[in-house]
Amino acid sequence: MDELRDPRKFLSWVTRIAINYGYQKTKLDRLRYNALPPDDLLGYALLFSPQEIPDSDMAYTIRRWILRQKESDQELFLLKHYRRMTFLAISRKTKMPLSTVKRRLAQMAEKLKAVLEKEINGE
Repeated sequence: MDELRDPRKFLSWVTRIAINYGYQKTKLDRLRYNALPPDDLLGYALLFSPQEIPDSDMAYTIRRWILRQKESDQELFLLKHYRRMTFLAISRKTKMPLSTVKRRLAQMAEKLKAVLEKEINGE
């Protein structure tokens, strides 16, 4: 508020801040999407049998799903399924209790599997 010179222009000022925030968020999301691992390294084998391995549309769905998760959950997921770190190594790196890491990754795997099953079944 200290930067607002003319109080009559408050609405324009706030609108510009919101627009700039939206542009920055879109740019950040695009950068984060491009930084995700290649499709073949997203841990499909841990969720599906070889006959059920997703196609490129499914890879897009997985990438979108990952980006909708909290940043801390994204980190856990990528450390486990992209970098193939052990639960203990993830716990040490993130400074989370081992039980929390295991529980959150199990919950994420269940949620992702449900999303992908819907995609496979065409729902």
